[in-house]
Amino acid sequence: MIIKGLPSHAGARQTTDIFKLDESGIIDARLIRFKKTVAEYDLKYRGWPDQLLNELQMSYFKTNYFESKLENISGNKLVIQIK
Repeated sequence: MIIKGLPSHAGARQTTDIFKLDESGIIDARLIRFKKTVAEYDLKYRGWPDQLLNELQMSYFKTNYFESKLENISGNKLVIQIK
């Protein structure tokens, strides 16, 4: 997964913790790299990429963390932009 629009490296690391603790289908999450405002993650997810996207776009996640917009989905790779 690639997330664009993260404000800092600390924010990218915090997002890893959010995935691990608050996304039910994620078994493991690891920050691979962060450059400027773009973070790349290695996620082990129990399900399909579109299911993960649906979870990220639910009101609970938007209210507690951030709102996102899908930029691209290709195979098992999601690219989202934080609003």
